[in-house]
Amino acid sequence: MTDGNMVENQTEIEFDDKDKWNVDYKRNNKNNGVKNLRCFPYCREPQHRDSGFCGQPVRITLKRKTSQDKKQLFVWGEFMTVECFESKPRVGTVMTWDEIETNYVRSRENPFNPWYMGTLPDDGDRVRDVIKFCIKIHKGGWLYKFISSKHASVQVHCMAIYVFAKLDETNYTCIGFHKSPEFTIYCRNRPKSRDLMLEKIANKKLLMKKSNPSENRFKFLVPERKQEPDGVKYYKT
Repeated sequence: MTDGNMVENQTEIEFDDKDKWNVDYKRNNKNNGVKNLRCFPYCREPQHRDSGFCGQPVRITLKRKTSQDKKQLFVWGEFMTVECFESKPRVGTVMTWDEIETNYVRSRENPFNPWYMGTLPDDGDRVRDVIKFCIKIHKGGWLYKFISSKHASVQVHCMAIYVFAKLDETNYTCIGFHKSPEFTIYCRNRPKSRDLMLEKIANKKLLMKKSNPSENRFKFLVPERKQEPDGVKYYKT
């Protein structure tokens, strides 16, 4: 692998149905520190499922910034913290197909590798200017390996999207590195007090009103409290 050197993104992506994404996701624990995210990025259609797999593929629309020197494009997705994303620009990295497949891509042989492969839902070609991809089309949990603790509940996560162009039969170069909508992760056994639920609702309402997608989705608003004469606290809306 050859590391990139802060080369500019050569692609743009749009997350389809991003308005359906949640700001937080419930997790349960698997083996070896692996977490299973429920209902990611949104519930299975036609409705939520309490047991078994509930979730959807991540669907994206990818656009080239230039039509020159077209090469076949490949896409993978990986869960990570936003802090990790901001500190690791990867555009310009060159990797071999064997390196990607063996060390990074999740498969039956390597179920805990971090990268989910993107596929073409329409069986189209990979050299178009606009291409749609689905990440993780097979049923089964969205698995994410990270160290959890009571302090980790405030960490903000995302799915990083890697876009690689095929250079030759062996080598691929990263030409795009993008970030999904941000979210937090909580334990399925987390207590949900009335105050916590009211704060969550207020935060979601605030995020829905944001018109600029580049803004941070996690500038949380803590609802203002007022003291009534009878001593009862309530949230001011």
